[in-house]
Amino acid sequence: GDVDAGGLTNSATFTAGSGALPPIERVGSARFTTDQRASLAVEKAATPDSGVEVGTVVDYAIHARNTGTVTLANVEVTDPMPGLDGLTCTPPAPARVAPGESVDCVARYTVTQADVDLGTITNTATALMSAGASAPDHHHQPTKLSAAIAITTGTKIPATLSAKRC
Repeated sequence: GDVDAGGLTNSATFTAGSGALPPIERVGSARFTTDQRASLAVEKAATPDSGVEVGTVVDYAIHARNTGTVTLANVEVTDPMPGLDGLTCTPPAPARVAPGESVDCVARYTVTQADVDLGTITNTATALMSAGASAPDHHHQPTKLSAAIAITTGTKIPATLSAKRC
C-alpha cells in the first residue's frame, strides 16, 4: 500500500458560514514519504548435514525472505546442482513477496561415490529479485543473492595398519 506507493497525502476541508455571511472554505493537506528499501535474505539448510554415504538422500531447504520495506516482484530461486531432484518453491516463481513474507523451496539430492571420494558436497542456491513497479527507479535493477552449504561425507576407510619387521 502506502510504503510501496512511496508515501501518503492526506487532505482536509474546513467550511464555515451562516446565511448572512459568505461561506469560508479552507483546504489543508500534508504529505509524508516512506522508507522504500528492497532487501532479500537467503538461507539454506541440508538434512543430514554431515556423515553422509553413497545413496544417502539429502533434503535441501531454501528460505528467501523479504527483509525490506517494499513488495518485491519476480522473486525466483534457482539451484543448478547437477543431480538435484527438482526444486519446488512456494509460492512458485515469479513470485510477488510482501515485506516479512518469503519464498520457501525444497529439493532432494542422492549422494554419489564421487561425492564421498571428494569428501564434501557444496551446493549453492541463488535468489533473484526486483522491487515492485511503484518503488524508486534504483530498486528496479535485479539483484542476485546466494546461499551455499557444504556437507561433509562419511568415509569407510579402515583406520588400522599393520607392519611386519623383517
